[in-house]
Amino acid sequence: MIKIKTLISLIVLSFFPVTFIALRDDKLFGRATLLTLACTFLFLLIIRLITSMATKHNSKNPSSNYEDESSITKIKILQTSLDHLANEQKAILETANIGFLKVIDLKIVWINHKTEEMLQYSKDELIGKSTQILYPSEETYSKFAESYAIMTTGKIYETEAIVLKKDGTPLEVHFNGKAINPSDPSMGVLWVLEDCTARNQTDRALRASEEKYRIGQALLLAVAEGTSDGIYVKDTSGRYLLVNSAAANFFGHPVKEILGKDDTFIFPQQEAEKIIASDKNAITKLPETYEEAHIIAGMQRFFSITKGPVFNSKGIAFGTFGISREITAHRHSEDKIKNNLREKEILLKEINHRVKNNMAIISSLLSLQAANVKDKSIQEALAEGQRRINSMALIHQQLYSSKNLAQVDFGQFVKTISSEIAETFRWQEKKPNININVQEITLDIALAIPCALIVNELLTNAFKYAFPSSSNWPDKTISITMEHHQNKNFLLSIADNGHGLPKEKQWRQSNALGLQLVIALVEQIKGNLKILSTSDNIIGTQITIEFNKIENNFSRKVMP
Repeated sequence: MIKIKTLISLIVLSFFPVTFIALRDDKLFGRATLLTLACTFLFLLIIRLITSMATKHNSKNPSSNYEDESSITKIKILQTSLDHLANEQKAILETANIGFLKVIDLKIVWINHKTEEMLQYSKDELIGKSTQILYPSEETYSKFAESYAIMTTGKIYETEAIVLKKDGTPLEVHFNGKAINPSDPSMGVLWVLEDCTARNQTDRALRASEEKYRIGQALLLAVAEGTSDGIYVKDTSGRYLLVNSAAANFFGHPVKEILGKDDTFIFPQQEAEKIIASDKNAITKLPETYEEAHIIAGMQRFFSITKGPVFNSKGIAFGTFGISREITAHRHSEDKIKNNLREKEILLKEINHRVKNNMAIISSLLSLQAANVKDKSIQEALAEGQRRINSMALIHQQLYSSKNLAQVDFGQFVKTISSEIAETFRWQEKKPNININVQEITLDIALAIPCALIVNELLTNAFKYAFPSSSNWPDKTISITMEHHQNKNFLLSIADNGHGLPKEKQWRQSNALGLQLVIALVEQIKGNLKILSTSDNIIGTQITIEFNKIENNFSRKVMP
């Protein structure tokens, strides 16, 4: 009996670690439960064997009935304990958070509550049914049948499959199965079922996200390597996280050497500190573009740089990006062009200055000639020619005096020419008042010279003929107006309150050089001339010229 007690004690002691492992580790719960059930079945067989041996022993040895009855009592107590333990194991299986399914000859003979919950079947609806009810196709069912044959040999079979719920929706499950008693296939197979739908969906989403990230990285790398601009990304400490080949060429180091380093590895210390400070400033601002000069490998090189912050998925800046385009050659070309333009500006100013001086000489010659002529009409003709030359000289004087060599401030010109013409008629007893209302208008030289001659002619005529010297004309007034309309049209008007001109037909047929010159100049600038006078029920004379601003006015021919 000592041997029997010892055997029972060893069996019980070997049983509880398996149960302890099953309860402590969820990941081993399925396999441990299978092992526990197998152990439980083995224990029950041993108990029955011991009971049978004890009964036979009692029938052969009546003298040891007392001891045998005591042993049988202990065995019955142990058997009761094992039955109680088996019920506890069954309760554990019923309340487990994973499904259990017992199959014999491919028919379902038992399921736990979790299996009912996962498959949405009741026990009565599944028990006694073929396992084929759970599979969406004959092919998947045949694979299960093959696995059932493997498990009956005592091997643990593990796989994932798709089964159907009661309503026909698919359910992804992880199967883990083993024969309850490999030596007795009639006892069937116990399956452990775990719903892995959510886990698989998470895994698929993670793989899709990883694939999307890999594609994004590949696209970024393709774009970065496919441009001649230097592209780089730095962290908040100024260390390079990404550098393309173009940037590495700019820096004069291989990409592998630059990654993980800061700017002190590439630039002189003082310059590197400026760049690091610029990066820290850029991380708090919107992207901006500017130009910088750097000393690289002992040479000054110029770059157009776009720099800004880089954000993570939470919107937090974790570094800065930079796109650098070397513009050293462009900068040198630009400097060369600027130098050429500066030289041309100086040359144009010199030309305008010389033209103005030459016209001043011509004006002086005409003045000298007029002084030596006694005929008043000839003197007057020479004086008119002198005034015309002075008006053109004044345009060239403004050109070489201003910063813009192609545009003339026409408002300033009108003020100056009005003062000069008024000065030539200082001999008049009562000079007319001149009202000037000219907007801030600039004209290129091709328009400025014809307009200057027109203003000179009309203003001179107003001084000479608007107010007869023999009459005491009250409130003599000459008005000059120039406007620039939104439709790019210019409107030049010169008016007086004198005695007026003859009818249009008469003045158009006039042989007066001044009027004929004005008509020719208006045609040259493709303008419209309109003259109103006393015959049109107004006081005095109003001459209006409307013309367009043509962008390419340098193509015009200036009237000699």
